[in-house]
Amino acid sequence: MELVETLQQAVVGRTITNKYIDNVCARLGLARIHESMFTMPDSARLGMDDPLTEKLDYSKIKRDIVHISTSSREKALLLQALRWKLTKAKTDFKREKTLECFIGCDLLGCRSDLDQQTKIIKQLSSTTGGDTYYVKEEWARLINTIASLRKGRNYLSPNESLIICMQKAAMSETSDTLIKQHLLAALQKLSLKRSVQSLLINQNAIKWLIPLLSKTDRLSDYTLEYGVALLMNLCLRTNGRKKCTAIAEQAITVLSALLTHPNHETRPYVNSSLYSILTLKSIRDKAMQLNLDNRLRSIIQTEKTNSETKGQLEFLLNLLYKGGDQDNRQTSDNEQDNDDEDQDIMEADLDLGDKLRPSDKELSGEKLIIEHYASQKITNFQTSYNNILQSSSTNDPVLHRPITPGQLRYSKVAHTIDSFANNLSIGDIHNNHNDEYENKILTSSTKKSSSVNSTPIIPNDQEKDINNDFDQSTNIQKPTTPMKYSFSEPHRSNSNASMHSSVSSVIELNNENINKQS
Repeated sequence: MELVETLQQAVVGRTITNKYIDNVCARLGLARIHESMFTMPDSARLGMDDPLTEKLDYSKIKRDIVHISTSSREKALLLQALRWKLTKAKTDFKREKTLECFIGCDLLGCRSDLDQQTKIIKQLSSTTGGDTYYVKEEWARLINTIASLRKGRNYLSPNESLIICMQKAAMSETSDTLIKQHLLAALQKLSLKRSVQSLLINQNAIKWLIPLLSKTDRLSDYTLEYGVALLMNLCLRTNGRKKCTAIAEQAITVLSALLTHPNHETRPYVNSSLYSILTLKSIRDKAMQLNLDNRLRSIIQTEKTNSETKGQLEFLLNLLYKGGDQDNRQTSDNEQDNDDEDQDIMEADLDLGDKLRPSDKELSGEKLIIEHYASQKITNFQTSYNNILQSSSTNDPVLHRPITPGQLRYSKVAHTIDSFANNLSIGDIHNNHNDEYENKILTSSTKKSSSVNSTPIIPNDQEKDINNDFDQSTNIQKPTTPMKYSFSEPHRSNSNASMHSSVSSVIELNNENINKQS
């Protein structure tokens, strides 16, 4: 019935997205299976004939990623393959099913498998050298990938021992290594959870972040953006602001310097962090001693391109001259998590810079998984269904154009290249269809009278629909603009907070523009 109603809407000119069709088909075909699976124990559920997930021996996978008999190189390649199952998934639905399998088998021991948890923490805490470095890096990348997804954050956040280990492991990296980058990014994503915020504040994460952010010339954009975003999330809490009083001078100096950093993506986080700590009178007094007011005036006078940033700076300047603590406008410590507000987005950086490569005799990725861990051959139905979802998802810009906080700096990188090539091939198919359509029109016109009235004309609405379909099929995701920010209502940030977008709003706006043009 729902498909019939959808077709009726399409007939009257309403645009129907591929994502919506995928969702309807998935719900119609798998709703009952999905419902029954999640009323079963984990062990039974993992054995179900789910057409969207391979039948893998997760018990063996769990053993091999931590067992002493598995070489460091084998562990690294297996961890890489597990990450790719998420980052290279062809649809968000398939990615979610894969993550559910990871969670169902308690891959990281965050639920009840304390032995697994202990062994993973031991690997993250170990010194790096040779292939053990790759193991540690692949763990950091996998955890960062899982933390990029809401269900993944729900799974990881109760594991306080792992989170503390992640912070210590990141702090132990003396330079801005990929291990530090991915562990810091994962901590920032997990800091959407208030329990994790409290844990990191108590673990003195702010005292680690402030000195780290003072060395901007030694930091990648990725580290800088995630570091400042994490600092903001912690400073929005009352206890976080109080932690800053002990290092007020250093905090003001570092944040003041970041106000004019060339990476503009950090500014919403810097401004918000300053606003949060300046609500305390003791820190405002220290800021006045350090002439922050004069620096703000100077920046305001030179800021001519971004009116929003200028307005925020003026607000900060006014705050400096207020008396007493202004803490009443800050978010309450009783507030619930903001985690549901953030979209699940696979960043290109999750795979970027990965130098782990298999030798001639080694397997990697999906081949490694299927060869060593497939407990059941993939059925024809599963292969067919997956192919359908793959082909229908190539137009999905969210899945194949992942956006990072630093995506406004330069990259269309790493694992997006394959999907970009797929989109080009889809564009060729549409070109061929359009050429065939035009040829039919020309052929038809030659058989009829040569009068103007007999020449076939494509109706305006139909022509726009054809062009619209073609444009969507070859669409390349552009970085979305930074979020609108209000100091009166601080927004706790995820890694992608500056890039928030609403798919439904975009679709409605696009349809509205089409109607106006018609």
